[in-house]
Amino acid sequence: MKTSHQQGKSAFTLIELLVVIAIIAILAGMLLPTLAKAKEKALAISCLSNERQLSFAMSIYAHDSNDCLPGAYTVNGGNDKLGGWMYYTSFGAATQFDPKLGVLYSYAQAEKVYVCPSDQTKRGNSYCVNGEVYGRPTFYTGFVASPSLNRVPSPTCTFLMYEEAPLGCDGSTNDGFGYVTNDGTTGPADSPSIRHSGGSIFSFVDGHAKRYLPNEVPFPNPTGTARFELGN
Repeated sequence: MKTSHQQGKSAFTLIELLVVIAIIAILAGMLLPTLAKAKEKALAISCLSNERQLSFAMSIYAHDSNDCLPGAYTVNGGNDKLGGWMYYTSFGAATQFDPKLGVLYSYAQAEKVYVCPSDQTKRGNSYCVNGEVYGRPTFYTGFVASPSLNRVPSPTCTFLMYEEAPLGCDGSTNDGFGYVTNDGTTGPADSPSIRHSGGSIFSFVDGHAKRYLPNEVPFPNPTGTARFELGN
């Protein structure tokens, strides 16, 4: 015999079940973009932390080296060469980096610090130094030594490192050295990435870091006038 409790129970009808599924789908559709933005913000914060650590490592290296930053290699002239801040092989879209063989590694001994968590290229490094700080605003190949940091006029406004994304290199750096040349048609030769909601993280000579959108970065204009300072 069925009890009164059992007689009062009723199952979901198909329509009720479909309504519940629809409500769940709507809520998921509302929440997923928010969660995606929150995740990207967390990744950007992690990237910003990476650049701060690298900039700090650069400053400690300079303190130990007569105020000079570690040297850097550029393009094919740097393939398999030791002595730069970053070691790399196979210059271009297939570049592979090994931070452990770079001279900066003694000051920043964690491989993950050299890679932006949003960088999908999996090459071992996401960052480059600002070529103008090194006195090479135009195309150059081979080793580039750093001048004394005392020659940098505005440490709080001059960026030292950024997330590079040259054309044809799948959205990440190809040699860890950023040129700021401009031919007037293609834009900056070594332009910043747009990994972080259309922007990129920049770190400065004084050690702080900040995200900027591409149109906020004063790379050279088509006449070749080079500018490399950003306001705070």
